[in-house]
Amino acid sequence: MAQLVVDDAAITVEMSRWERLGALRREVTQPVAAVVSVQRVDNARKQVKGLRLPGTGVPGKILLGTFVKKHKQFAAAYNNDPGYVITFKGCEYTEVIVSMPASEDIDALG
Repeated sequence: MAQLVVDDAAITVEMSRWERLGALRREVTQPVAAVVSVQRVDNARKQVKGLRLPGTGVPGKILLGTFVKKHKQFAAAYNNDPGYVITFKGCEYTEVIVSMPASEDIDALG
């Protein structure tokens, strides 16, 4: 399962080999300084909107990759698992959505 890793300068979505293959991305890194908001959600997959370009999707199970509608999202979301929606300003992705357990590092950003 993908994880959000926070250091002083950046937030990185680290993925397994299979997730990288499904997302067609090695990793996603965005600057901490660009964080607008952090939201803990009960179902990360339901936060993903738009057309998948590129990535992998299995209805009701997996959303991996880039999604485009009015803005660009990166998602690594599974089943009905809880996770985070992190909103950025002035970055490649406007939102990063990841299914993962609660994390004090991520909560501290909000």
